[in-house]
Amino acid sequence: MPLTHTDSSRETGARAGRTLPLGAGETRVRILVVDDDEDALRGMEKLLCLDGFAVTAAADGEAALAEASRLRPDIVLTDLHMPGIDGAELCRRLHQVAPDVPIIVMTAMSDIQGAVECLRAGAEDYLSKPLEHDVVSLCIDRALSRRNAKLEHEKLRRHTEELYRPLNARLVVSHAREQQRANTEAQQRAQLNALL
Repeated sequence: MPLTHTDSSRETGARAGRTLPLGAGETRVRILVVDDDEDALRGMEKLLCLDGFAVTAAADGEAALAEASRLRPDIVLTDLHMPGIDGAELCRRLHQVAPDVPIIVMTAMSDIQGAVECLRAGAEDYLSKPLEHDVVSLCIDRALSRRNAKLEHEKLRRHTEELYRPLNARLVVSHAREQQRANTEAQQRAQLNALL
């Protein structure tokens, strides 16, 4: 898998908000790369490390599952065709364990059907081989942006629920009191009407 690196890809990464070096207390984005082709795996690992990512490599699906449970990656890049657990099955299993982790599948141009199967299994996106560094960087940035937006949305939703929970409880109690008062008044009217 030839992976080309151009100067413009470094600019793309910088524009997307990945600036190096990191300050104290900041953490790098953790990427798990899965590929049974040793040369492709090391090449991808090296280029992503140069971009400032914390990269962990796995040579097959079993190792990837073990690393994912240990590492809790921010994103996973996996090859589609691997012995044992292939990319589609890896997507299914990772999506069950960590549905918020974006998975990007790398596949040969002629295997679009396999990529579609991975997307149905929970993959965020797919890349066609041979890979170009600019395209990989853009795909990672896009997946991370979507993930961050989802996480921020969920955080705001929880915060809003916490803010309105006491108000909702008071409204429920108030409504129950009003209902009880209305029932009491109705009973009193019925008793009054019975006397008349």
